[in-house]
Amino acid sequence: MHEVIMGQSEIGIDVDLDPDTPWWQTLLKVLLVVAAAVAVVALIVTFTPATLSIIWGAVKTAGTFLAATGLTSVIAVGGTVAAASSLLASRIF
Repeated sequence: MHEVIMGQSEIGIDVDLDPDTPWWQTLLKVLLVVAAAVAVVALIVTFTPATLSIIWGAVKTAGTFLAATGLTSVIAVGGTVAAASSLLASRIF
């Protein structure tokens, strides 16, 4: 599915090793990506059960509101249209 949507056969981050780019810029990009990944993992690990309960309650409330107002159907149709237009724009067919 990733290949169909993104046009790539592998999921990953490409680092451009252009000879015109200074080495320190490439190193800085790699370090920023690693720091961001560590920060996300640290944030997830530090969630307490009470925090997760509050987040889950907010997600359930939002889902209930969307279902009650019929917006879930609108979101589903919008997502389907976006996926279809992306697929057609990729000129696979």
